[in-house]
Amino acid sequence: SPGVSIGAALLENNDQNIRLFLGGDLTEGVVYDLNLAAGISDCLGNVSTIVQTLQLGLTQAPEPGDLLLSEILFNPYSGGTDFVELYNVSDKILNLNGIQFRNDSITSGDFSGTVAQDVIVFPQQYVAFSEAPVEVLSRYIVPNPVALVANDLPSLGDNEGNISVYSANFEPLDALDYTRDWHSSLLSSRDGVSLERLRFEQPTQNQGNWASAASVVGFATPTGPNSQARATVAEPTDKFFSIPETTFSPDDDGFQDVLEIQYTTDQAGYAAQLYIFDAQGRPINQLFRLELLAGQGSFLWDGSTFEGRRARVGIYVLVAELFTPAGTTIREKHTIVLAGRLD
Repeated sequence: SPGVSIGAALLENNDQNIRLFLGGDLTEGVVYDLNLAAGISDCLGNVSTIVQTLQLGLTQAPEPGDLLLSEILFNPYSGGTDFVELYNVSDKILNLNGIQFRNDSITSGDFSGTVAQDVIVFPQQYVAFSEAPVEVLSRYIVPNPVALVANDLPSLGDNEGNISVYSANFEPLDALDYTRDWHSSLLSSRDGVSLERLRFEQPTQNQGNWASAASVVGFATPTGPNSQARATVAEPTDKFFSIPETTFSPDDDGFQDVLEIQYTTDQAGYAAQLYIFDAQGRPINQLFRLELLAGQGSFLWDGSTFEGRRARVGIYVLVAELFTPAGTTIREKHTIVLAGRLD
């Protein structure tokens, strides 16, 4: 980095492990690039022909708001293993040594697992933990195998449960209560399918912020970007409900597989229910009944009907009934398009 002098001297080279002495004033929270020039040779005379770049910097322990749950696999294939993925949303280089995973919904059995090794996570990077990384590698595409760490995890229920993350000082970093029902109802089997987070800026404990991983990525994305991640933000509107992307295609290809319905309320006490109608006005599905709303949040429609089948390609109408604290009812209509290949 310009303006920073870093000296490097070879101290030891045993079993292909190279230790470097770094001098200079390093700034906490700054990521530095160490460039290894072409022409460097080892003790056996093997010469590097390419420039290699390594990242380095001073690490910090995670604080609340630095580290968020990104993906969980709690109902693995038969003979498989769970995994939990975290994402560094901060600008810090985090060392996760000492953090603790807990299942706060149980009081006996394997309810915790502590990271007892240095695990370095750079800003905007993922890390996944599993008790059997080799098994995860054999079943899924793992973009960054180095970021798949062997570590004890608490027991995670296949139908419902909790995963909580605490700092070494036992400060809560993030937590999620989940159920099997959060998976898409269109799946023939939920075994081996992870739940992926859509947005890191939305609350963790929001069912509408989690969706089943796409089949085209093998139903999980440990150590890599989530297949169901969303970047589009709804345009400001004077309505309570908004839809960032009004066209979706529930074909499990990892692109707009679910319809995201966002909401914002101006005071506490609102309740709502959502209906889906086809272009002829026939009811197709009811997403929920009299849900008490938070200040903001989101819901998902996976394109399923009352019968749990995939709705046909076409135009649909989302009808939202909002019950205000004053006892009045507000109705909103939003047109949406379910797209897909025509058979």
